[in-house]
Amino acid sequence: MVIGGGTMGALHLRALLAREDVPSVVLVEPDRDRGAGLVRQYGLVRTYARLDEALEHEVLDFAIVAVPLGAAVEVVTTLLERGVPVLAEKPLATRAADAQDLADVAARSGALLSVGYIERFNPAVQALKHELDKGDAGPVYHVHARRLSAFPYRAGMAGVTIDVATHDLDVLGFVTGSSPIRVYAETAVRQGGEGEDLLCASLRFENGVTGLVESNWLTPMKVRRLTVTAEGGMYVVDYVTQDLWLHEHPRGEAEWDTLGVVRGANEGRTIRFGLDRREPLVIEHEQFIDAVATDGPAPVPPEEAVAVLSAAEAIVESGRTNQPVTPVRPVAT
Repeated sequence: MVIGGGTMGALHLRALLAREDVPSVVLVEPDRDRGAGLVRQYGLVRTYARLDEALEHEVLDFAIVAVPLGAAVEVVTTLLERGVPVLAEKPLATRAADAQDLADVAARSGALLSVGYIERFNPAVQALKHELDKGDAGPVYHVHARRLSAFPYRAGMAGVTIDVATHDLDVLGFVTGSSPIRVYAETAVRQGGEGEDLLCASLRFENGVTGLVESNWLTPMKVRRLTVTAEGGMYVVDYVTQDLWLHEHPRGEAEWDTLGVVRGANEGRTIRFGLDRREPLVIEHEQFIDAVATDGPAPVPPEEAVAVLSAAEAIVESGRTNQPVTPVRPVAT
């Protein structure tokens, strides 16, 4: 089942119906015209206007929730309490406390809950994580995420911190294996929206790594880039092209001093990794469905979404107060 037929819901439908082991999909979409349009586009879709109707008439293997943030908590709670495994679109909720409530419901019900932080499943990010775990480049010192674009005009949007910077907060936690313990942020509203549309945040992680996050809806081009500075060099990820590079530190001194003045420091090797480029959403579905079939752990556990939202709330608070803020995670019940 897919709940929500908007932008992400339609993408989930397409990816699911492309699988050989998915003969049909149930769609819950209150907008009948939108639902009918998706049936015409994809076929093999049974539609309902309300979730309770679908639950009354269908036997579900799992559910993917892609509804506006304001409706997500109620929908996910209803599904989990019925024992339905759920893949919920990020950031899971608008508040860390609500995300923790959902994690508690999942723990009590025993139903699988995973969060749709799709950037984790980008082949370049997964390759980066593999390289960092091997440790060939030594310890990580600093991480820097940039996510810039023009205003996306999607329904149910929050400010840029909750809406898109949570992607980067999740990836930074994923690749460093740590969570922020202090943030300082500058935020601004430049186009008169309800939430901030520009964000610059510095972070200190529990393991000592420092970080920067830049996000805005003001840039007339799409930038999706991550750099990781380690003892042995700097990794660079381009999310859009699914490229991963490693720029190594030099192994010797430059012989021509004048060139060093012009170019700066001496250079080491630049390695471009050969990757199998695949759609991250397809990989996300594979890992989630495998977890459902094997009763395995969630690919992105809800507790990690709680940590991301705690950091995001601290960033918003820091931008409001112009003071460093320590993220506070709600307590599980």
